[in-house]
Amino acid sequence: MDKNKKRKIIKRVVLTVLIAVFVLPPVAVFAYWMLNGSPNISVSTVERQRTLPDKFFAATEHLEGFATDALYMVQMIERIHPIFIVEGWLPDEYETVRDEFLTYAQNDISTTEFAFAAHKYMTMLRDGHMSGMLASKLDDGGWAYTLKRNGYLNEPWTARDGRLFLTDERRGLKNAEVTAIGGIPTAQVFGVIDTYYYAENEIARQQNYIIFTQFIDVIEKAGGVISDNKVLLTLNQNSELTTLESDIVMPYVLNRDSWPDYIIQYEMFGDVFYIDLLTFMDGEHIKEASKAIKKAIAGGTRKFIIDLRDNGGGNSIVGNKLLEAMGIKVPSYGAVHNITEAAVKQGSIWFLRPFYWLGFNTMRIEPTIAKNLNPNDVFVSVLTNADTYSSARQMAVWVQDGGFGNIIGSPSRNAPNAFGNMIQFSLPYSEIAFNISSTQWIRPDSNADPEVLWPDIMVNDEDALSIALEYLSRLGEYD
Repeated sequence: MDKNKKRKIIKRVVLTVLIAVFVLPPVAVFAYWMLNGSPNISVSTVERQRTLPDKFFAATEHLEGFATDALYMVQMIERIHPIFIVEGWLPDEYETVRDEFLTYAQNDISTTEFAFAAHKYMTMLRDGHMSGMLASKLDDGGWAYTLKRNGYLNEPWTARDGRLFLTDERRGLKNAEVTAIGGIPTAQVFGVIDTYYYAENEIARQQNYIIFTQFIDVIEKAGGVISDNKVLLTLNQNSELTTLESDIVMPYVLNRDSWPDYIIQYEMFGDVFYIDLLTFMDGEHIKEASKAIKKAIAGGTRKFIIDLRDNGGGNSIVGNKLLEAMGIKVPSYGAVHNITEAAVKQGSIWFLRPFYWLGFNTMRIEPTIAKNLNPNDVFVSVLTNADTYSSARQMAVWVQDGGFGNIIGSPSRNAPNAFGNMIQFSLPYSEIAFNISSTQWIRPDSNADPEVLWPDIMVNDEDALSIALEYLSRLGEYD
């Protein structure tokens, strides 16, 4: 190779490095700044607040079984979760619970016992996204939540004010209180749930009671008796005590029976454009819906309903695209990003990468609400319930904090200020799958409730659509 060619190659390499170091970061920040309402962004390198004690690292090479899983889980969580980079966020009892988990995992324990210990440790993170999310492979190749793999009940019940009620009209058991499960008081099962499953707000606590009282492992952990693949329920209906045998159902593949038949559907109800969005998955269906929205806007439509009831979230870009099609610019969520190798490789937030290359480990974005977010003067009613979660809850917050619509329904169990941007891992020994949040999201309106997303109009879930249509039909009457 002659000297001129060598010089050209060296120049290209140097230029590439200079662009990566000096051009990409500001371009990335500027792009984000333009797209998200001019937020205040800062990057830094901070010391982690907690580290594992030396005695656990010294014992690493001698660990085996679930002890290796526990140490790996703690190492990854302390490296990635943002609770460790902001002073004052981590509970005082964190280290005690963590060390108990690491020590306990060195015993001869079962998968179920390990999962309970891991859940107790993870409650210290105060992160609803990570609570109850350990998943194990089943014999048929599918997956189930680890503490559901031994079976569950399938009773239609609901929780109100720390009490459990059957809602089965077919059997004439509507509003029959479940006072005991497997021969023990229901409140005793609730106590176990509070210990092992974190609730971000009181709505989440009641939802946890509904969900996890169904888990056989939870019932047995509380001291309940399982007999002949059945669980005996004690009911109080109109002051009369009765019993009911509830059959144990073995778990299906995770999400097999809950995957939606469609992602998005939409139609016109008079002058209202109604969008039924079941999950936040980007793709052609979202492109088609966005085109239909733009066409409706061009035709004069200014009233929209977005139905997010039972929507568990997904890719938040979906919500942005749908609102953008209406001409709306969403307010900017604040964030604390823990910039790690895992977040850069797996995370969906592309603009973190150049800052990782430069050696920064923390990015803070201040929440902002820009002016003129809604030039088309669109009004959006969002329908929510307790299971409006993650990106779905975020979209509802955008509408409420941005002031271009309202929320109709019931509060979400996911706090407006919540962790997210999940990174996936598999434990080395058990191969149990789990996720770690790498970002703390902060709602745009700093004066609004950070723990509960309160609807502007509180109604029963089943009435939300009819109430929204009635509200929109009167919109502008009193202007």
